[in-house]
Amino acid sequence: MNAYLKKWWGWGDPHKRFSLASRPSIFHFLQTQFDIKDKRFSPPHEKDIKLPESQLFQNEIKNLQALVGMENIFYDHATRLSHCLGKSTPDLIHARYKKREEAPDAVLFPKTESEVLNILRFCGEQKISVVPFGGGSSVLGGVSPSRYTHHHAVITLNLQKMNRVLNVDSSSHVACVQAGILGPQLEEELNRHHFTFGHFPQSFEFSTLGGWIATRGSGQNSSYYGNISDLVVSVKIATPQGIIQTRTTPDSSTGPSLRQLFIGSEGIFGVIVEAVIKIRPQTSSASYGTYLLPHFESGVTAIQKIKEENFNPLIVRLSDVSETQISFKMGSTQGGLKTILSYFVKLWMKFKKIKKEESCFLLVGFTGSKKDINHQKKRIRKMMKGSLSLGSKPGFTWHKSRFELPYLRDELLDYGILVDTFETATLWHNLIPLYNKIQKEAYRILSPKSLLLCHISHTYDTGASLYFTFLTPFKENPLTQWREIKKTVTQVILDNGGTLSHHHGIGKDHRDFLADEHGGEFLNILKNIKQTLDPSGIMNPGKLIQ
Repeated sequence: MNAYLKKWWGWGDPHKRFSLASRPSIFHFLQTQFDIKDKRFSPPHEKDIKLPESQLFQNEIKNLQALVGMENIFYDHATRLSHCLGKSTPDLIHARYKKREEAPDAVLFPKTESEVLNILRFCGEQKISVVPFGGGSSVLGGVSPSRYTHHHAVITLNLQKMNRVLNVDSSSHVACVQAGILGPQLEEELNRHHFTFGHFPQSFEFSTLGGWIATRGSGQNSSYYGNISDLVVSVKIATPQGIIQTRTTPDSSTGPSLRQLFIGSEGIFGVIVEAVIKIRPQTSSASYGTYLLPHFESGVTAIQKIKEENFNPLIVRLSDVSETQISFKMGSTQGGLKTILSYFVKLWMKFKKIKKEESCFLLVGFTGSKKDINHQKKRIRKMMKGSLSLGSKPGFTWHKSRFELPYLRDELLDYGILVDTFETATLWHNLIPLYNKIQKEAYRILSPKSLLLCHISHTYDTGASLYFTFLTPFKENPLTQWREIKKTVTQVILDNGGTLSHHHGIGKDHRDFLADEHGGEFLNILKNIKQTLDPSGIMNPGKLIQ
């Protein structure tokens, strides 16, 4: 399914939902926790959302039609609506309250880099803002169709017709790929050549290579394959001043990296149209080991030991106590945590002095041949003394459902439960102190009936990530409520040695904190580069920098 045909008011496939009613255990828990009875919201209809009138002049529309073809420019209500929202919690709240003050005046689907370049030049001359759009899965307002006051219109460029794998170099283990390709199509094409990219963010089904690069993202297996900044060999970007292409070499010592400047640039310099990426041979199989540990601190010690022993599993994911308890409640009959906790398992927990209410769940993934996987499992078992092995079934259950959880946010918002995430990374020595400070400050500002969950999803030699999810009842103005929570927790992260974002990027929602992360001089440097590449300031206004 094309990402621009996905659910505009929520996540993903419009035919899918995360039905709480079919999971009575977790539904009963949430009903009790949040005192919910009936849904506050129903899916909105397109006709209920009023969009501002298109500000493009007729002659501009004709000129744009000439650049991309009449069949590749749209300014109807449905297409503009599906491109005026990303997937941030504020975006989805706006949809539920049937409010939208911004919309692209037209949506264009270019087919070639020359078309993109010509569009940018035309828009620069006419003072029309341009928003690059991959899958539209940004959770930080990165695809909001904003325009500066001195621009009279804004268009969105959807890159999904630029979706080809142009070349696979099996000898060098690289592939040249157009930036508009969606995750599933990229993997399918590479798999035909017996390769994988190995980049599987939770948005995988509905996001593009260009979007991953623009936001400097990480995937669920990035501890093994690398983050997107490790996987991009070279990049081609169309700017209002022309095409820039970085050199395709294994490495270089020729000064600051232009390639790294464009990775994470979020469309403010130009449109990423193509990239050469690292690819890996497909492995024959994958498996999982899952464990219960006595508490979060012992889990952190365990995953730090894994890194210290130069062991690099496919995935290492540690849930804290709160997230583990929710996992117990969400367990299914197909090997979830709830069904694993049989009578005999409880006896083993008692023997190992692991209390269910204090325990933490650790998932470790393995890849390679069956022989390799068995060897890896033996190594992990030696490191997991004091833990309780739950076998591989909970891991396969997680793998099967890993792309389903975003649908749960839609359901919770419908019941008037505010849901969002904040994520960071820090050094090992600071991981537990930062975790505790975030917990303390978040619970101070959240209502008493709130839930705060956390897991570690990416590990490094020097530290690891912390990924929090909060659930709290709507107040009278949920957007004001969301802003207060976001500002408070983000400041705690920055004041206590964490990074502003580990893998979600900056977009609009993190923009005003970027100076705290890098310093004001860094912003001046970015503004000067933007002035050089985008003198009319048309590229993705209001994102990354103001």
